[in-house]
Amino acid sequence: MTSICTICVRAGSQGVIGKNHRVIAGKPLFQHSLDHAIKSEFFDWIAISSDDQSILDTAMEMGADQVIKLSLIHISEPTRPY
Repeated sequence: MTSICTICVRAGSQGVIGKNHRVIAGKPLFQHSLDHAIKSEFFDWIAISSDDQSILDTAMEMGADQVIKLSLIHISEPTRPY
């Protein structure tokens, strides 16, 4: 059986602007999730999804198998219609 890891990284944040680009312990916040997924050796495939092209570019450089470009409209936005 194939194990797939998906890491969803939105560019926007209500509380901390640009949080996924913030450097923590020497690397961007989202990269910690990617590194743990890679180091676990549990997943056959690691995909990053984001609406931010720079996050996707960095993810590919850091070892993601696939990146998925999302539209600028998110169902997780606080202003979304229900």
